[in-house]
Amino acid sequence: MTGDNQEDRRDFDQRLAAARAKVHKPDSEHATPSPLGQAMRMGLDLVVGVAVGGLFGYMADDLFGTRPFLLILLLFLGFGAGIRNVVRTAQSMQADLDDTKGEQDKTP
Repeated sequence: MTGDNQEDRRDFDQRLAAARAKVHKPDSEHATPSPLGQAMRMGLDLVVGVAVGGLFGYMADDLFGTRPFLLILLLFLGFGAGIRNVVRTAQSMQADLDDTKGEQDKTP
């Protein structure tokens, strides 16, 4: 009786592993983001940084009565944050490209 249970469990484990393999693909098979998608992300990062900085600056100016000082300051900070995100994304894209080229150079 216990032999049958062990065989059933092994069979179940094998079927479960096969089902998981179908559902969970290895990370290497995942598609990389398209260049268009990455470019749109970079543009959106820049626009959102400026918009958020402007919105917070406007609200802070309204709250403290310092028009237009905080608006201008936070617009520049938002622009800087947007540029920082764009540079980070570009560096990440370049690192991915260098990794891909390095792997291709190793292939005989």
